[in-house]
Amino acid sequence: MKRLHPSHPPSWMNTSAIVFVAALLVSDGAVLAGTITGYAGASGAGLGVVTFGAVSTPGAGNDDVAGASPNTVVITQKRFDTFNGIWTIFDVASNGLPATEYQVTETVTNNTGGIWIGYQVMLGTGTDSGWVQQALGTGLDFDLPDDNSPRSFSVLPTIVYDEVTIDAVGGTILPGETHVFTYAIDVPDGMTQFTIRTSPRMFVVPVEEKTWGIIKTLFR
Repeated sequence: MKRLHPSHPPSWMNTSAIVFVAALLVSDGAVLAGTITGYAGASGAGLGVVTFGAVSTPGAGNDDVAGASPNTVVITQKRFDTFNGIWTIFDVASNGLPATEYQVTETVTNNTGGIWIGYQVMLGTGTDSGWVQQALGTGLDFDLPDDNSPRSFSVLPTIVYDEVTIDAVGGTILPGETHVFTYAIDVPDGMTQFTIRTSPRMFVVPVEEKTWGIIKTLFR
């Protein structure tokens, strides 16, 4: 089921640099189920710079948390130089514990030279031509069906989402602007790697056409 989260009423591999600064903090140094163990890089035609911060997992196997999870993933800089996607890849370890919920924070910069009117986040595997969107019901999801952790996209307050896709719309991000986005993901047992694909959108949809079917066609 698609969901609409109106924080406010709606108003409507060229790789130039990858700065890989990955700090890993896993509780007691143990290899735990459904836990992110590190970053495996970034790619995509939209990529300007990606700077990875810290992964912290003090509560491995916590599965569902009401409010922000203590487990965190931080991307301190994600700069888009063109209107295309960026893939960020994460390594995962498992040993039978339940899923681990993470609060992801991205600091995103519009260096495309154009105005954004939306931002999309998707879960899957692979990158570029090898990208495959995650199927529904696999356990890798945006905190659904629990849906009780924060998700915020700054000046894009209208958020339409399901288990594996988030579309944030309802505002604009001007060239040169930087904003902080945050959302929760559940990482299940039994996988070794997954990818988060993010992409901006640049043209306006008439207000009367703002349905999930129209919104999801805006993103590549």
